[in-house]
Amino acid sequence: MTTGTVDLTRDEIVQRGKEIYYSDIASVVEADNYGRVVAIDVCTGEYELGDDAIKSAAQLRARLPDAVIFFMRVGYPTMARVL
Repeated sequence: MTTGTVDLTRDEIVQRGKEIYYSDIASVVEADNYGRVVAIDVCTGEYELGDDAIKSAAQLRARLPDAVIFFMRVGYPTMARVL
């Protein structure tokens, strides 16, 4: 997968996204945002929190148009999506 100047496979994006989420973001968002969706730029670690993937991605793309986005649903280990 190629996005901008970043060349990552889907597996690499998923791995980076999960690492960033669990090491930097989960402890900040999990207490009060159960079920919301975090969009994470796997290149910078920047993220946005929204009610769904569309909203969180739009907020992140407004700041980082070339973001390589990985999604996690707060409190659910099963949502993992790459955009």
